[in-house]
This record gives sequence, structure tokens and C-alpha cells, in this order.
Amino acid sequence: MHRRVELTSLYDDLDAAGQSPTTEVLELDPARVNAAAAAAIGADASTPLVYVERLRLADGRPLAVMHNWLPPTYADVSKDQLVGDGLYRILRSRGVQPQVAKQRITARSASQREARLLKIRRGQPLIAMQRTAYDADGQAIEFGDHVYRADGYAIEVTVFDR
Repeated sequence: MHRRVELTSLYDDLDAAGQSPTTEVLELDPARVNAAAAAAIGADASTPLVYVERLRLADGRPLAVMHNWLPPTYADVSKDQLVGDGLYRILRSRGVQPQVAKQRITARSASQREARLLKIRRGQPLIAMQRTAYDADGQAIEFGDHVYRADGYAIEVTVFDR
């Protein structure tokens, strides 16, 4: 999967590329406290956030393990919604439009659990991405911490001269 640097979801990108995205929801907790995620979305460290862990597959092949934290206003997001659609499509259906994001992309080795989920060897390289997305009013709408199989995922960037 080649992904341009745009504010889209992996689900949408896979769908647009003609691949068949599927999702396994590994965990859905409507009240998870995580100080780092809360800081990323501008909430108090003790604020319970909606936590979602998903395994995204492309044409039946595991591609990414995705961890997302959402503000408490999304506590009613259901497992069925997350299985059937991408997170950004779900947010858009509620009138929330991601407009801009701050994103950090790195590389790291797969943990034992990630390797098992992604069907790779422990220690195999992963592309890691952390993203905080904001709406038009500058309010954070989600924080994501995702890892992708490096043998099946690439990021394309267009660079301009200033």
C-alpha cells in the first residue's frame, strides 16, 4: 500500500486503491485513562477517553495495528461501526470533519504481540505513526498510535522548493 501524505484514513486509502479493507476490533473501552493520549488531544490527564484497538487487513492480509483515543463525546461509538467503516468516515457521519493533523512517522521493531497480530517475525521492521487530528475549530478529535508492516506499506511525500 502506497499512501500519500494527506489527511485520510487507511480504510479510505485501501478502498480507493481497490483493495478490500477489513477490520478486527481487538478492544473498545469507552473510558480509558491514558495521560499521553489525553495530552495529545488537549485533555486533562485523568480524563477518561474512548480507546479503540484495531487490526486492519488489506485483502485479508494483516497490515496495521491501530490504537486510537477519542474525546469522551464519542463514547457511544460501537464495535459494529468500527468493523464496518473507517474511523474518519464514522466521525464525518457525526458532522466532524478532520481538517489538519500533526503526524510523526518513525520506524521500530515489532513486539511479540504485534508480530503475532501482523503475522511477521518478532523484531521485524515496522513503520510507526502517531497522529493528532483536529477539526476546523482547532479542536483535537482523535489521537492515533499505529504500526504498519514495512513490507506492505509506504508513505509518499511531495517536496516543494521554497
